Amino acid sequence: MASFAIENGRRERKFRLELLFFLFNPVLILSRNMPNVVKCSVHGCPNTNKTHHLHKFPQNDVNRCLKWVRLSGNPKLLNVPLKDMHKKKICKDHFSRRMFWNNTLKTLNRDAEPDILRNVTPLTTDQLMAASEILGKSFQVTFL
Repeated sequence: MASFAIENGRRERKFRLELLFFLFNPVLILSRNMPNVVKCSVHGCPNTNKTHHLHKFPQNDVNRCLKWVRLSGNPKLLNVPLKDMHKKKICKDHFSRRMFWNNTLKTLNRDAEPDILRNVTPLTTDQLMAASEILGKSFQVTFL
């Protein structure tokens, strides 16, 4: 009976310490408990970085980046500035084997584009042009 009271008291003290720590450092606790999960940007794809290898949108080639946006079928990407587009990713399931540098399926070719898009309707040229006018982007869409 005495050992139970001692163990229960330790638990209570530990809880109090954790509560005080959280009150003074909430960011540390929240960041420790919340994993950084990145989702595939293709419309309707449930894959994340926890289960699949993800590839960044091309940052240096605007036309290729816009082609990826169009093929993804995700209208939310139309509101992302081009400078932040490299933060968006597409999982390896949307690229055929010929799009990869080697058999490890981790490095894409320079001209790779997503070509396996099941049940995804690409965005239209009108949607891309409307987004460019709204966001003030100046580019020529040469891939359509």
